[in-house]
Amino acid sequence: MALRRRAPPPDREGTFPERPPEGARGAPTWSFALCPTARPVARRRGGKYDALLPATASFCSRAPAGVCPAVMEEEEDGAAEEQQRFSYQQRLKAAVHYTVGCLCEEVASDREMPFSKQTIAAISELTFRQCETFAKDLEMFARHAKRSTINTEDVKLLARRSNSLLKYITEKNEELTQFNTEQKSKKKKKLEDDNTKSAASGRGCSWEQRCHKGIFFRRGQ
Repeated sequence: MALRRRAPPPDREGTFPERPPEGARGAPTWSFALCPTARPVARRRGGKYDALLPATASFCSRAPAGVCPAVMEEEEDGAAEEQQRFSYQQRLKAAVHYTVGCLCEEVASDREMPFSKQTIAAISELTFRQCETFAKDLEMFARHAKRSTINTEDVKLLARRSNSLLKYITEKNEELTQFNTEQKSKKKKKLEDDNTKSAASGRGCSWEQRCHKGIFFRRGQ
């Protein structure tokens, strides 16, 4: 098979193009050896290789050919968002691990039976995974009820299989409801008292002003 050699790309001096400066965006990079071996290119014409290129020649630019800058920006934004999500997840895991460790210390002090670090780590991992499952279930309950927020009824529905947990959640919910009602009544009463005091002080000032005006009017006469 006869192969034809392609002549090197000439410039003004008849040599290969000079190497582009470092940092040039989109500029091809030439890396020719002194005596490079030849290799066929992928393009064919008429069933034969069209030409040969030096084996060490590379025509790679800094940005992939055919990639839109907007697509690259979207990929970078997606990578940054994924990194932020991973960091947030790690902080949540650390918080769960700390809480589980505190609870294990309390139980160990009451029962006089310490927990090993491996046991605390295993309980923390199981707790975190269970919390993820609970979050997905609560989201499904809210969507089924055509709501955009999760309320206490969803939590009660989630804890329906555990009587003790359901009882505890119900009691806490009643306590919070009663506390919020008392706070609202106190704020309403305080607002009414402030309005009454401001109205009384306003009437007193107007009466004093009228008295002063009457005295000055009589003295003027």
